[in-house]
Amino acid sequence: SSEKKKGDDDDDIDDEILEEHLSLARTVMGDRHWTTNLLLLLFLDRRLSAMSSTMITTQEPPEMEDVAEAIDSLERLYRFVESL
Repeated sequence: SSEKKKGDDDDDIDDEILEEHLSLARTVMGDRHWTTNLLLLLFLDRRLSAMSSTMITTQEPPEMEDVAEAIDSLERLYRFVESL
């Protein structure tokens, strides 16, 4: 159980670092740069995996705000790919 807790803490730290890198990439490179969108894709993947795991374990849907943010991120990625 303590190993699982430590793994969860590590994932939280990784998510925070990824979110900081995404914010930095947006600030420095802009929303239309490939590095920003690659980080956004990774962030979205981790976020959707976390929502899925939570739904499986709690048998409850995710918060609507989390779903809306995921949809917004997916729309940004779609617009980026469409512009290539």
